[in-house]
Amino acid sequence: MNIKEYIQELCNDIDAVRRNLWGTDEMQGLRQPVDTWGYIHDRQSKRAEIWQGIIDYREERIEFPELLMFLQSFDRKVTPDDVYSLLGDSYHG
Repeated sequence: MNIKEYIQELCNDIDAVRRNLWGTDEMQGLRQPVDTWGYIHDRQSKRAEIWQGIIDYREERIEFPELLMFLQSFDRKVTPDDVYSLLGDSYHG
């Protein structure tokens, strides 16, 4: 290696250090943007739908089996006992 190649390589290394002075180039994947508005809107929409189903049952627009199927559309693990505990003693017969 001659002196000109050595100087060029040294200058390239110095430029590389200057480009990444604080070592942040490796951290690009750590802070990904998050769509919290979409998540919150989706959760609140589902909550409103569930409450509307409960209100429809309380006002006798739908029957208990329909309410159970509606709630199971959100979570397949919902059982009739879960719905009874959700509604309380005064809303089922």
